[in-house]
Amino acid sequence: MGTYSLWKRFTHPPETHPFYNHIISENNFQIASRAWLWFPLAIILPLAIFPGIILIDIVYSAVWSVLISQRLNRLKRTTFYDLVCVSPRGKAEIDWIICMGVMYRKGTFIRLNSIGLWLTRAMFMVVFLLSFVLSLPFFTLNADRVGEQIIVLITVAITLILHHRQTIIMSGLIGLLAPIWIKDRLLTPVTAGGVFLTLQLMSYSISGLLIFSVIPDVMNITMVVSFSQFLLWVALSAVTFVIIREIMVVALQNLYVRCYNIDPSKDVIT
Repeated sequence: MGTYSLWKRFTHPPETHPFYNHIISENNFQIASRAWLWFPLAIILPLAIFPGIILIDIVYSAVWSVLISQRLNRLKRTTFYDLVCVSPRGKAEIDWIICMGVMYRKGTFIRLNSIGLWLTRAMFMVVFLLSFVLSLPFFTLNADRVGEQIIVLITVAITLILHHRQTIIMSGLIGLLAPIWIKDRLLTPVTAGGVFLTLQLMSYSISGLLIFSVIPDVMNITMVVSFSQFLLWVALSAVTFVIIREIMVVALQNLYVRCYNIDPSKDVIT
């Protein structure tokens, strides 16, 4: 349960299922025109706040949450959906297949997780982090501590990988849940995108408050000059950020199970 188990499900789509192949091969697949009037906010807002290394996750995932919810909302209005739901696991399995079909359509999910893209992001990440890390008080006073810089880079890299996976997972779960909450054809994708962006902003805001205010106060740090203190702050910051987002992932997963009124031990995403 959580990011580890869910990510395995996200990276193993039901490629042999005929309905999955039907979803990824559709041609008339686009966001409703009015939804695009709202959608620039989904791009402009993170662009103004977050660095490019995580922007690509936010944009792709916001699009996915909108597309998944919209596709589900449209299908649920047809008799075809009722027919395909006559399967051993019912609507839960079909909705999950739709979610996977949207994400993997035209190889988008595979490209977003490709080695080439990760190497490109890694180069930008190293430049960004070095400029940030070297400006911290600890390295300003200890510019020769190369080992500590490498430790910080590795820690942040692991955190960003987990952030990448949690972001995608949240977009899929929200895309599945939005049509349950909202039935309106136009409001469903807007709700999905809005909820997704709200959760991202909440996780960043809460993490920022804890990392730069609460944790230093607890550790009684005003200017980090001790290696042990600095390393502890970095470790606690990374763990705090990941845990806050993991709580959101688990909460969304539990909400999905509850909304579909299914046995968690038999759920297709656990």
